[in-house]
Amino acid sequence: MAGDGSGDGEGIGEDGGTGPKASRRGLTIALIAAAAAIVVVAGVALAFILPRLGRSGRAVSLTVEASTPSGGAPSGADLDRTRRQLVARMKAAGLDKPTVDRSGDRRLVLHAKATTGAISLRDLIAPDQLRIRRVLASSDNSANPDNSGNSASAPSAPPSGPAGAGEGAAPGGTPAPGGTQAPGGIPAPGGTQAPGGIPAPGGTPAPGATQAPGGIPAPGGTPAPGGLATPGANTAPGSDMDPTSEPNGPTGPTGPTDSGQPGDLSPGPRASVAAKLGPAYAAADQVASFEEGQALPANVLQAFAALSPEEIAVLPEQMQLYVPTVSCDALRARPLAAIVQPDQEIVACDGDGRKYLLDVATVTGTDIRSAKSAEDQGLWTVTVALTADGQQRFTAVTRDLATDHGQLAIIVDETVVSAPTVQAEIPGDLQISGAFTANQAKLLAAQLAGGELPLVLNPIR
Repeated sequence: MAGDGSGDGEGIGEDGGTGPKASRRGLTIALIAAAAAIVVVAGVALAFILPRLGRSGRAVSLTVEASTPSGGAPSGADLDRTRRQLVARMKAAGLDKPTVDRSGDRRLVLHAKATTGAISLRDLIAPDQLRIRRVLASSDNSANPDNSGNSASAPSAPPSGPAGAGEGAAPGGTPAPGGTQAPGGIPAPGGTQAPGGIPAPGGTPAPGATQAPGGIPAPGGTPAPGGLATPGANTAPGSDMDPTSEPNGPTGPTGPTDSGQPGDLSPGPRASVAAKLGPAYAAADQVASFEEGQALPANVLQAFAALSPEEIAVLPEQMQLYVPTVSCDALRARPLAAIVQPDQEIVACDGDGRKYLLDVATVTGTDIRSAKSAEDQGLWTVTVALTADGQQRFTAVTRDLATDHGQLAIIVDETVVSAPTVQAEIPGDLQISGAFTANQAKLLAAQLAGGELPLVLNPIR
């Protein structure tokens, strides 16, 4: 009986699935199900977490010192405004978790998470002061080959040109061989040149005129030491030759005035630069075209090439525009306050080294409502929406320029980023196009969208 009971017990166990084999089979199935569940959960987690990790990227930071455009200490209100605008720029640039903290009275600290290839914080701290201006004059690179952004070399000889009628060329023109040259013109072949390499009009001073050392004649007057004539000739107070006052020369494409600098830069600094240049200043003051600028003697060109950007900033516009050794590199390095004044004419360069004389600003960064970048048929552009007042002024200026297909320059800080010819009135948004890469277009849109900064920010190394 005991044996039967034992056999029956084993049989019941096998038939009922309660033996060792059944237990192992159940455990295996459970482990497989658990592993599958773990794989599913891990996959879901990776799908959500990895993109977030990719977006967050590595932590980046930058400390900057703030100052006003003139170099002064910033106000607390301007620091707070700058902080808010930087955060807006960082968000528009796609940086994750952007923050900007104040540190003391002049410093700001930028923090964000950035992925590889993201726009850098340094790219976002430029003032980005947008100005839209009429083009009054621009250089022709074929006639001004040395205007490439680097210091130009002095020409070996003045270019030849059409002879003037009769005895000689018109003022500022190129005289016929042996002809009599008008004041400020290019010396005739075979003419007499004054000591120091600066040509005397016609080669020989006018009868009765006293010529200064260095070759700058004072028609009818006595020159001051160093070759700048005294009042009574061409230097009456307020005249073009008086470096302590604003010249009263012609305006427009062939003769800009020198009213394009902030009032606190002249007359004192300009008089100092004029004294440093000596006769070279007076020689350049007579130049009224790019061709005449190229024909200036080597020592005059070298004197201007030696000027600092701060000294170049106080020169009259016609000197900044026409003297070839006032390079685009030097013009871009001028103090920002000398460039962005909206109510002043300025000289600025594009990325190809072309110089522009630009009218007062029609639209400024305060007129921007929004900005975004987009790609259209392989070309990246930035579209800017303006406020109601800004749009009205922009439409009006394009209507005027469309009449004779004039140019409108778009300037960001010290650089002309675009200078399109206006074919028709533009009643809608402004579209900025150029040879933009995707990152450049996105950066410009982010900078403009955040608004122009009221302060100048310099990285602390």
